[in-house]
Amino acid sequence: MENSSRSGIDYHTLVAKFEDFKRLPFPEAPQDDDLYDIFTDLVEYDSHIAGLVTSFLNNKKINRKFVNKNNEIENKISSLSEKQNQEVSEIKTYKNKLDNLVDLLKELC
Repeated sequence: MENSSRSGIDYHTLVAKFEDFKRLPFPEAPQDDDLYDIFTDLVEYDSHIAGLVTSFLNNKKINRKFVNKNNEIENKISSLSEKQNQEVSEIKTYKNKLDNLVDLLKELC
């Protein structure tokens, strides 16, 4: 499995990207109630994707149907257009990094 490659993505690329991702600081919990709701969704999404990637890298089979982006977070952020601030920006940036891991994992599993 370690040397598998599909569409130019290989196991070592996922390892490197996941290691980079793990060094990212997680966004601070926002004070705003609406943003906090999005933040809790991000916490859940983060743990779900990190668990899937970790399992895959440990040669565990994962069900591809669970490897999906959380579009609900984007929808909630879009509905808060008047609250585009640093907290929202940090949440979006972190979510985009998670989405990139999802794309890589989908290529491999």
